[in-house]
Amino acid sequence: MKAWWLLILLGIALVSPAASAAGTGPGLLVTPSHGPPGTPVTVTGTGLPPGALAELEWWTMEGNRVSGTGFIPVSWSLGTAAIGPAGDLTFSFVAPSDLGGSTPHNITVLVDGILVAEAPFVLDRVMSLTPNQGPEGTLMEFELEGGGWTQFDNIVALTYDNAFIGYACSFTNQGHISVWLQAVGAKGTHILGVYPALYSGPRDWDPSSNPEPYKHASLNPDDILTIYEPEFFTFEITESSRAGTSRLGGATDLREILTAGDALVIVPSPALVADDGTPRVAVGNGGKGIVGGEIPFALAGFPAGAQVTFRWDTRDAEMIAGGTYGDVNRGWIFTETYVELGVADVDAYGRASGVLPIPEDFGGGHILEALVDGASVANTTFLLVGRFTAALSADGAEVLLHGEGLGWEKYTAAYNVLYDGKAMGFITGMTTRGTADASVPVVGEAGLHSVEVFGGQSGYPFLNKHETSWPWERVYRFSFVIPETPSAPTDPSPASVPVLVTVPLILVAAVVGFAASRFRRRSGRPPESSR
Repeated sequence: MKAWWLLILLGIALVSPAASAAGTGPGLLVTPSHGPPGTPVTVTGTGLPPGALAELEWWTMEGNRVSGTGFIPVSWSLGTAAIGPAGDLTFSFVAPSDLGGSTPHNITVLVDGILVAEAPFVLDRVMSLTPNQGPEGTLMEFELEGGGWTQFDNIVALTYDNAFIGYACSFTNQGHISVWLQAVGAKGTHILGVYPALYSGPRDWDPSSNPEPYKHASLNPDDILTIYEPEFFTFEITESSRAGTSRLGGATDLREILTAGDALVIVPSPALVADDGTPRVAVGNGGKGIVGGEIPFALAGFPAGAQVTFRWDTRDAEMIAGGTYGDVNRGWIFTETYVELGVADVDAYGRASGVLPIPEDFGGGHILEALVDGASVANTTFLLVGRFTAALSADGAEVLLHGEGLGWEKYTAAYNVLYDGKAMGFITGMTTRGTADASVPVVGEAGLHSVEVFGGQSGYPFLNKHETSWPWERVYRFSFVIPETPSAPTDPSPASVPVLVTVPLILVAAVVGFAASRFRRRSGRPPESSR
């Protein structure tokens, strides 16, 4: 559970009447404070009207956004309990199967229809996959209880062996999801991934400069307002007509493939600046580069002996939730700011040159300004190119993707991951200035496998971006090998021979040995060991 979600719960607890338990007023304690459907829950009240009959209620949400009617808070009765002479109350119930997610359920205590105390209970979601083994073609059921209802927690995106299948929604069935899938592939271990996703793109906001990932798997969920991390289940195919053996982990020999025609090559070149008496700044390397690289620069026409400060524009982003219940994704709000990259001292001829570091920032065009005494004297543009690198985890079970220079606009923000040529999900870096980390499970038959990262739009891979207005949105390709499983060594021990065969062989050997001994004695020859 993420830190911001814990802060929300803390805020609810602080403003609820339960916080008054430390004082003289009514207080309510719910134990435990969270759990999945079926959890035994105990409600303890203090400071309540002595001797009164209390009615306890469970508050939830009902509705849908398919018909446009939206959601409204509703309640149902949990039962009644008598309040003791000291104003205390104890009541137990079992957490129902209901909507879970980011909105807690209030447990309320009413006396004569008047609310006297309340406290929150968070309904955790729980998932299962049954069965978890069987022959190829077996139907398996993925089931989820406690799914949410807001745009940020009401759906899950499913992948099978890292291939995106589709999404499932929980608000239409009060938190419950049931999906039937067919197990396909070679004999061995296969993986079902359950990823968070967004119900829709921005609402009540101009989405022209925002990515719209919709119902696709979010491979790095830290960049969106979701409280969930990816979860995985395995299915063992016991019989299959397909060759090979599928399994998890054990990858080796990860490498990057750079031979495709859609790869971007940045050719090193010096910065060339016109010296016509006007302050000018120029950059080299064709005016583009990647995070961690360098910007060759040259200045001319500046005041002799001046100190020049280099500054370029960037922005900070925040994902905004709106609506009555904070359930609407209104997109990303950007605040423009600046970053200083370094300084340079101008010589007596008004010239200077050197290199500047390329900062960790959003991909796309940036304005590089040359400032003297705080005033912008000259500027140029520089294109920061997105870059993905990959590494294997120590156990070979994951491909760890690291992205830098991811964009912030509609056609540059979302990158899509393909596993063995099938769409898996998307990666963004909107709230982290273009930096993102994601993990791709290693699964499949022995042999070569691939991970490809394409730029995208609306959550879909844009396969020929190099032929568009975004030619710098290059494709990153990685491959690795799942090795053959070594054959088990033959056990030479006698235990590997069946008992029904071993006993007769021992008897035969004894009889043969006894007969040979008698023969040697009769022939007058000594035994072999005494020769």
